[in-house]
Order: sequence, then structure tokens, then C-alpha cells
Amino acid sequence: MLIDDLSETTKGKPPKINNYIPDAIVIKTSQGSFIIGEAKTARDVEKKHTRNQIEAFLERCKKENDAIFIFAVPWNLIRIANSIVKEIQEKICAQNVKIIILERLYG
Repeated sequence: MLIDDLSETTKGKPPKINNYIPDAIVIKTSQGSFIIGEAKTARDVEKKHTRNQIEAFLERCKKENDAIFIFAVPWNLIRIANSIVKEIQEKICAQNVKIIILERLYG
């Protein structure tokens, strides 16, 4: 976990965001960015729980001027992951959030 504000952590984990704990969070980078990262295995990418997490994380990100949501998935699910994130991003009007889909996961 990458956390830059330890006062907001609980037992070394990132803080809850809308009832979900992200895999990684950077509250503010030196460039002023707010970053949330989430990784999923092949069997989890399309689950309702994952969609709920993404929506919760994007809702939080959209409150920032310079927010990034990083979603790491197995390489063969990049298109599906991108589609899911873009659909949620549009649904909640979070177009101000930069989306990065990482593709170098195996599993």
C-alpha cells in the first residue's frame, strides 16, 4: 500500500472511501494529484462488488481538481475494464478524473 498521510490510515491500510478500502491511495503527490488504485483478478473484474467499488472511488476522486483512478487488471480484460470504468464515470459525471488501466497483471 502506498499512503502518504499516515494520520488517515487504520492499521497500515488505506482509509475507507465510501465504505470500501482501496488497494492504494496517495492523498496528495508533490504535483498535487489525488490517486486511488485498485487491482482485480480475472474472476473479480465484472462482479457487482467491483462496480460498486469503482463508483465509490470515482465519487471521491471527482471532488479533487487533479484526481487519478488507476485500475489494474489482467491483460486480457483491458477492454472490459475500460468499458466498465468509462460507463461508471459517465453515469456519475466524473469526467474530470483521469483513468489509467494497467494491463500487466496475470491471473
